[in-house]
Amino acid sequence: MKKNKVIILFSLLFIFILFSSIAYAPDNFDLGNILGNLQGFDIGKAYEQYPLLIDAVLYFIIFVGIAQAVLSKKFEGRGGKAVVVGVGVTLAIAIIFWEANVLNQSPENRI
Repeated sequence: MKKNKVIILFSLLFIFILFSSIAYAPDNFDLGNILGNLQGFDIGKAYEQYPLLIDAVLYFIIFVGIAQAVLSKKFEGRGGKAVVVGVGVTLAIAIIFWEANVLNQSPENRI
């Protein structure tokens, strides 16, 4: 019963915050002022120059998340976090090496 009250309280708080942010939409809000520093940034060009680095960051995030979901119950505490990060980094490095190897091969040698 107490758990239901907490869930209802947080749901009502979320709805209140959601509607209060909609009601407070100021007229002079300009997203261009906030994101003005990113004006000359071209993500396509950055990916052309550093594809393996960008892929490595994405793979690291994905594999550490998967390792956390799978291994967190088995390995707890600080040592468990080290195992999770180690598995995630190892898998990310392995797939980056595989990707670099595949990109350097000619189309006839690809699997």
